[in-house]
Amino acid sequence: MSQAIAISLTRGQVNRVVQQAAASGSAADLPALLPGPDELVRRLARAVGDPNYSQSLIRAVQVLAALPADGSARELGAIAKAVGFSTSTVHRYLQTWVALDVVMQDGESRRYIRPASLARPVH
Repeated sequence: MSQAIAISLTRGQVNRVVQQAAASGSAADLPALLPGPDELVRRLARAVGDPNYSQSLIRAVQVLAALPADGSARELGAIAKAVGFSTSTVHRYLQTWVALDVVMQDGESRRYIRPASLARPVH
C-alpha cells in the first residue's frame, strides 16, 4: 500500500512550477508564436466578422491578447470589458486556455495570468 505525501509550497513556488511545466512544450508554446500585442490586435481587427475565418478562434485569441504580456494578473470582469464579451463567454475561453496550460489562474485572487515567460513574441 502506498502512502500519501503532502508538500507545502508558497504561491511563488507554485507559479514557478506551473511556468516551468508550461514552458516544456505543447499548447503552452502558442503565445510565443503570436506576434506582439499591437500587431496581434491589428490583425484580429481585420479578421473579426470575416466569414472566411473562424470567429470562435478569433474570439479565443482576443481573450488571450487581453491578458497583460508582462505576466501580471487580470480579473475576469476586466478581461470581458476589454474584449466586449460577456463574462460567461470569457470564462469559457479562459478555462480552455487554463486547460491547455497557456493561462494560469491564481487560486486565491481568481485572477488570470499569462506567464511573462510564455508571452514573449518571437521576432
